[in-house]
Amino acid sequence: MSKILKIKSDGDPYPANAGGVSRVGNVISVSVPVNDNRLRKFARDIGDDPNADMARDKEIEDQDHIFQFRYRAGQRNIGASNPQSVYSDDGAIGVTVNGVPIYPPGVNYSPRSGNVAAAGLRFDAVYSENSALDQAGGRPEGENNEYRYRSSSFYTKGFGTPLEPNNRFKTSSSYFNDSSFSSDYLRHDESSSNGLPPGHSKIVGWAFDGHPIYGPYGFTNPSAPDEASGVKVMSSGYALKDDEVLDLITGRPDTFSAPKGTYTIDYFYNPDIGADLDSFNGRYCITPEFQSGTYAYFLTFSDNNLTTPAYPYIIGEFTKEQRTLV
Repeated sequence: MSKILKIKSDGDPYPANAGGVSRVGNVISVSVPVNDNRLRKFARDIGDDPNADMARDKEIEDQDHIFQFRYRAGQRNIGASNPQSVYSDDGAIGVTVNGVPIYPPGVNYSPRSGNVAAAGLRFDAVYSENSALDQAGGRPEGENNEYRYRSSSFYTKGFGTPLEPNNRFKTSSSYFNDSSFSSDYLRHDESSSNGLPPGHSKIVGWAFDGHPIYGPYGFTNPSAPDEASGVKVMSSGYALKDDEVLDLITGRPDTFSAPKGTYTIDYFYNPDIGADLDSFNGRYCITPEFQSGTYAYFLTFSDNNLTTPAYPYIIGEFTKEQRTLV
């Protein structure tokens, strides 16, 4: 009998941060405290396009979501996967442990200019020239001002790290508060008794295909980790296409006016890179929670200091399995 995971969400990042002051250019975002000590984000577009999505003040509004989906964590030998495009319905593709829905990075309009993408193209909402995201990789969107994550930067700017601790988030859950690795409560302390090396990321969210989403740290040896092998920052297998290739894509502006990285189609999965993760931005592996193995997604960054999110940031352009909301 299949298991169902049920998560209730109000769409508010509390107790994680909404991101603080962000954006350089024509978008200004400021987080301000309100009476309940939550950090709510206001954003204003001061550009010229009155139709841009950010052209009015937006405050995070609490939502009333109950996400129920098939639980597949711990399944290692699933057999033939049934992938689903993350762009198939423009809906949420997962939810973080603080209740914020995860949306894909591809959007059909530029959040900064309001320009609509040509048919078959999607802007990368995380790319700097498009982005209206706050420092935590999210912002309130849509008619109901739902706060949404689109970037992996919520890991460092919302949840906190040893260098930028978020004690409200840490103390909100015994899972994050019970132990820490080098004072980093987002990573596991492991004892020598189980033979696993210390420092693997904890679960930070769930994809709606039922698999867990971890932070960026995984075991160096995914199938037989030991203390000698240690952990590493998981690497994305996506790379940017050459300018010459991009200039041949129907409907895409040339790379002089739209540099590579502007659109999600600018990226491709390159198996020759030797990355840790597959095209879904995950892998089959042993984790502290699933020592018999599981399929799991990992947040990706382009550097070991976790300062720059790396495409596809959270989940690849397809989920590993069909998303089954019930």
